[in-house]
Amino acid sequence: MKPSNNQRATESSSKTGWTLGFVLVLFILVVIVNSVFCVPAGAEKNQNDDGSFSIAQSRRFTIVNLTNDLTLNALDIYGDFERPLPPLNSILPGQEANFEVLYLAGTTYAAYARYATTNGNIVTVTMRTKTGTAEITVSFITSGLTSFTDTGNRIAYIYRKY
Repeated sequence: MKPSNNQRATESSSKTGWTLGFVLVLFILVVIVNSVFCVPAGAEKNQNDDGSFSIAQSRRFTIVNLTNDLTLNALDIYGDFERPLPPLNSILPGQEANFEVLYLAGTTYAAYARYATTNGNIVTVTMRTKTGTAEITVSFITSGLTSFTDTGNRIAYIYRKY
C-alpha cells in the first residue's frame, strides 16, 4: 500500500524539525566555545616576560609640571604600573609624564611616583584604579607648591602656590 500525502508531509516535517533543532544546538555550542576561548572586545593582549599572553587593561595618568622654574626630578616609582615600568625621568617646567596603571574590574590597583623639586620639596603622586573609577592625588612634604587634579581625565597639574 502506498503512503498517503498526509503521511509523507508528517515524515518530512519531522525530519525538518530534527534538522533545525540540530543546527540550533550546534549554533549554541559555537557561541559558548567562542565566549570561553576568545578575547573580549576592548581587552588588550599583553606579552608577559615568559612569552605568554595575558588579557589586561590599564588607565593612563598624566603629571604636568606647570611651575616656571622647578624641575621635578624622579626619585622612585613603584606599585601597579603596566609592564614595562616607566623610566625614572625628570619632568621639566612645562612638560608632562604619562603613566599606565593596571585596571581590572573588581580589583583595586595603586601606583606611586615620587619627585624632588630643585628647591627641595618632595612631591608624591598616587594613581589608583578600581571598578568604575580612577583617581589621582598629590601630596607635598613642604609648602610652596600646590596641585589641581582633574580626576575625570586622570591629570595632576603641579604649580607654585603664590
